[in-house]
Parts: sequence; structure tokens; C-alpha cells
Amino acid sequence: MGIKIIADSLSDISQQEAKALDILILPLTVRFGESEYTDGITLDPQTFYEKLTSEKELPKTSQIAPFTYQQAFEEALQAGDQVLCITGSSGVSGCFQSARLAAEEVRRKAGDPEDFREQLVIIDSKQATASEYVLVQYAVSLRNAGMEFLPLVEAVKAAAKKVRLIALLDTLEYLKKGGRISGTAAAVGSLLAIKPLVTFENGVVEIIGKARGYKNAHAHLLQMLSHYGGIDFSKPFVAGFAGTDDSLLRQHVADSPDIFGEDYGSVPVTRVGPTIGTYTGPGTVVFGFFTDEE
Repeated sequence: MGIKIIADSLSDISQQEAKALDILILPLTVRFGESEYTDGITLDPQTFYEKLTSEKELPKTSQIAPFTYQQAFEEALQAGDQVLCITGSSGVSGCFQSARLAAEEVRRKAGDPEDFREQLVIIDSKQATASEYVLVQYAVSLRNAGMEFLPLVEAVKAAAKKVRLIALLDTLEYLKKGGRISGTAAAVGSLLAIKPLVTFENGVVEIIGKARGYKNAHAHLLQMLSHYGGIDFSKPFVAGFAGTDDSLLRQHVADSPDIFGEDYGSVPVTRVGPTIGTYTGPGTVVFGFFTDEE
């Protein structure tokens, strides 16, 4: 019996990484007009951002269907595995609800035996992209260290309270178009080309600051890293970028040698994929990390 970790493409863990980690990443759906794609499988990030900047209408994203989760759960359970499913925040996606419905159906079909709920657990990460990424990585590290299932679940739940995301967006226009923030909030962000900083608070996107120009935005980014307790490098950490190149992320890292060191190549990097990139737009940099503060 093993522990099967299942997450979604909101985590921006690629299918290639998932295979190396021995986990399952279920993809959300992205639609440009009449064309439908599966995140990270039939639509790679490079192609996505090229289409995002050339298409007139914002693409639509769809949560993973309960039946897809159900199939994944049943396959793992039939193989003798215990299942930990970590979803993107219920505040920005319906994946958590889909996973819960799927788990209820799996349990119903099995007759809901007394110990069955200890074999299949769903956790709402209340995060997405880089911060969901590091929480999944943490769960993998515990599994690989040989931790038993229920202690692992409790450890991940506790760790989720210490996960932070800080994202510096080039614009709030995509969040507004996607209905994730109000037009008023977007107008504030666009005033005088201000770059907003956002995070997740209680599972929803919140604006935590704004600055004009790179220098001020970078200083504010470092200030917010400190505000949230700094980065605990003893646990998983990742930096990410949205768009067709990582030049802006490279600049932020290079200008913070006291935090990230002198070698950009030593910093774990992911690319913000289609599902989240639909709402952040290109030019966004993100940092997902653990802090000692709750």
C-alpha cells in the first residue's frame, strides 16, 4: 500500500514534473472561442501566452469534473493506495467542490465503511499556482520520507496555514476581465501604470499593495516578503513567471542576492500556466513559500 497524491493544474506542476514526483496532476480546461484545450497537455504555456495576447476575448476556464476525480480516486484505491487530494483554492475554482462530490460518490459506492474516510482525504489548499505548488511538494517530501498516511495528512493541513503567495502583476486588467476583482479595484491598479501586489487571504485574491515603476515595485515586493515572515528555505520554495520569457523574474532575483543568492540557476522556477495565467496576464512574477509565521 502506498500514498497517492493527486492535485490539479492550478498548482502549475507540469505533467513531466508530476511523473518525476510520482503524483497525478489533473488538468483544468481552457477554451479560446470554440477551441477547447486541457491545461498543460494539449495547451502548453508558451502557446497559451501567444494566444492570450493575440486573441480579442479572454479565454474561459473550467473546473475538473467530479467524474474525473472519481475515476482517479477509484483507480488509486483499487491499486491499494491511500489517497490525498490537494486542490486549488475553493475561492477561485470549483475543483475542491468537484473533488468532494467525487469522494462522496466513491464512498457511497463502497458502502461507506467505517474506516473508508481514512483512505481518501481532500484538502482545500486555499492557494494556487506557486503556493499550491510548494504545498504539494511538501506533501511529496513527507511521503518520500516514509510518513504514515494520517500523520502526513495532519502535517499537510498544518503546513497549509504557513504557505504564502506573493505575486507582482503587470496589470489587473485580466483579473477584472475574468471577474476575479471589481472594475473599481482594477481602475486603482491601472492608475498611473501602478503595479499591484496580490496574495491569497482566506483563499481569495487580495490586493496588498501597489507601486509605480520597477524600482518601487521591487522594494515593495521585498517589504511584503519580510511582512509575511520571510522565506523558510528548509521547506519547498518556488518562483514563477507568467508570459513567454522569464526576464522580469530574473531581474527581481538578481536584485535580491541577500535572499536568493547570486545564481539564478539555483532558484526553483515554474511557469504560471494557462489556468492562472488567464487571470494574471503576462508579466507577472510569483513567489510561493513557507513562513514560520501563521
